[in-house]
Amino acid sequence: MKAFGITGRSLVESETSYIKKWTQEYGFDLPLIREACSRTMTAIHQPSFEYTDTILSNWYKNGVHTLEDVNNIDASFSKTRKNPS
Repeated sequence: MKAFGITGRSLVESETSYIKKWTQEYGFDLPLIREACSRTMTAIHQPSFEYTDTILSNWYKNGVHTLEDVNNIDASFSKTRKNPS
């Protein structure tokens, strides 16, 4: 909730389900989830569990489990964009 700046209310069931998915099913730790929340806020300037779920689901599919993995996949993506051939 802090990462999204949500205060003054409790999470609703659908939001809690996302958090359980990320922590229990995917096994992600809080720093990784916070990074995805931060990227969500940077990209769309508002909290969105759905958008964050897309980020985390893609990371899960690509074997990302740490912030170091995120940095590696970002670097690889940057190289691909610079050298599209």
